[in-house]
Amino acid sequence: MEPEPPFVAQLLSEESLCKTGYFDSAAVARWRTDFRKMRPGSLPRLSVEMGLMAVAGTQLWHHLFMGGGLADLPEWSAVPTPAAVEAGAASTAIPLMKS
Repeated sequence: MEPEPPFVAQLLSEESLCKTGYFDSAAVARWRTDFRKMRPGSLPRLSVEMGLMAVAGTQLWHHLFMGGGLADLPEWSAVPTPAAVEAGAASTAIPLMKS
């Protein structure tokens, strides 16, 4: 996608990749540059694009569910349901996006 959304650049930044530790930040940076030199629609380019999408998806998952801090996006937070509060059990929760 040209241009890429700002949150994608944030998720794939060296800082964010180092925070999670899932991926080699130097390799991701190299492929983010190199895939643009490949012929659009070619199988090699598609393969790299799919790999980068998997990295972005994993980083987004980490941001949403493992504490945030990777991009200017909301984080997931659990809020007890009214029934759980009434019963005194905070373990039954509904998702809530924090901004």
